[in-house]
Amino acid sequence: MEFSTLFRHQITPHVLGILWLTEKDFSAKLENYHNLNYFVDGLFSSQIQPAENQSKQKRLFLTESFGRPFFISHIKQTQKTELEIKNLLDLAQNFQGSKDIIFYIDEIQQFTEEKWKIEYPQLKFKRLLTE
Repeated sequence: MEFSTLFRHQITPHVLGILWLTEKDFSAKLENYHNLNYFVDGLFSSQIQPAENQSKQKRLFLTESFGRPFFISHIKQTQKTELEIKNLLDLAQNFQGSKDIIFYIDEIQQFTEEKWKIEYPQLKFKRLLTE
């Protein structure tokens, strides 16, 4: 599968991470899987089959981008989606440094950018263009 240059051009030194919300469990069949896998140096491939105690509904991948911490978080829609987003954003603040942009891919139409901007004013939220 060919890597999307649109993805690559949006990721700058100011990007802290990507929040990826879907209605399905984490798998290679998800739209955007291959493009996002590029940013974590192929770590997705080793996480397709979760360990028994690992969630199938959320994943957090930590790596570096431009020499600083960078994450991609996959969250499957559940009744706790909003809490999962909050927990992730609380964690992200701990390694924010000079990075302040969090991109999101919202396949479930549940991410309310305005709400999160109020709760986390130090972060900038932007929809990641995927097409």
